[in-house]
Amino acid sequence: MQEQQARHTDHSIAHLLQPIAHVSQDGSQSPHSLNKHLSAVEQLAGQFAAEFGAEEWGRLAGRWHDLGKFSRDFQQYIRSASGYEAHLVDVVPGRVNHSSAGALLAREQFGELGLPLAYLIAGHHAGLPDWSPAEDGGKALENRLLEGRKENLLAQAIEAAPKELLEASRPSLQRAILGDQFAGLHLWIRMLFSCLTDADFLDTEVFMQPEKSGLRGNYPEMATLLAQFNEHMNEKARNAESSDLNRIRAGVLRQCREKAAGAPGLHHPGRHARHLCGGRLRKPVRAAENRRVPRDRRQVRPQPFRADC
Repeated sequence: MQEQQARHTDHSIAHLLQPIAHVSQDGSQSPHSLNKHLSAVEQLAGQFAAEFGAEEWGRLAGRWHDLGKFSRDFQQYIRSASGYEAHLVDVVPGRVNHSSAGALLAREQFGELGLPLAYLIAGHHAGLPDWSPAEDGGKALENRLLEGRKENLLAQAIEAAPKELLEASRPSLQRAILGDQFAGLHLWIRMLFSCLTDADFLDTEVFMQPEKSGLRGNYPEMATLLAQFNEHMNEKARNAESSDLNRIRAGVLRQCREKAAGAPGLHHPGRHARHLCGGRLRKPVRAAENRRVPRDRRQVRPQPFRADC
């Protein structure tokens, strides 16, 4: 009996000592394993980034984005705070900085090549920082790295982190699609940033809000959406009053439908197209249907109303 109690006590202690990323808010105080979180985010971010030839970059960003959570300070903090807000620690003064450690590791392991990763990791909650304090004040990446070194954040993190987590091959830019010089590089970094932040919050949602996460997927086919859209627009046309404005709207809708049969791209039907049918919605829906875009890769992005156009 005493042996069983001792084994149970040892198991409980080992469980408590496992590094955690989040604590549930449903009253159960269930811990979210940090190792599992990093593994899941690494896989998701790599999967997203593979679409533009940057899988290894996405995987590294996901693997190291929460490296600072291995530190004793963070683990003590999250166990005392025991809430989802602990995930947003370095955007609120006085809380434990967990995002600088991974940025420091990327910089130290890969030198200048590690800077894109440093930007992604350091900004994965507060947003992409500028480099210079003259542009971004104390939030600038240069300051973050300097302060992180002074506070010894990387050493505190790697002391408790698994060795295999820290080992990584040097990433390559050869397969990355950068586009045209610096403008392309900026776009590429922002695309990687979206991969990381989406992966991070999707995995956090699986743990914190499984019922909400379960609603993702199983979306209607594009053909179904297109039929619903057409029926909605036809009903509006049937009920519309006869006026010059509505005749212009009908003409814009006709242009949208003609353009929708063409190649994918951005199409602007004119200054009068600031309403529902302006090729911003119907065009991408029709294009996605024509191209048979895989369901997990579809993006329909209507632009907002702009009064200055």
